[in-house]
Amino acid sequence: MAKKGFAGLVTDGVVRDGAVVIPQALLDAAVEAALEQERLEAWIMEEVGKGVALPGLYPPNAETKARYEATRKG
Repeated sequence: MAKKGFAGLVTDGVVRDGAVVIPQALLDAAVEAALEQERLEAWIMEEVGKGVALPGLYPPNAETKARYEATRKG
């Protein structure tokens, strides 16, 4: 169903050019999740630069997530 009031035709929450429409009420959570994903991926790239093997690193398994969280706290 198309919605009016947007710069483009919106159907099912996606504008034809590929932009995703995020409800205002969810914006802060979406931005924080995106920033955290960027931090995680930057850390993963640092690990790759140190020679850590990619399997288990990306996508991160439980051990990798635990190591990442430990570096965030420490």
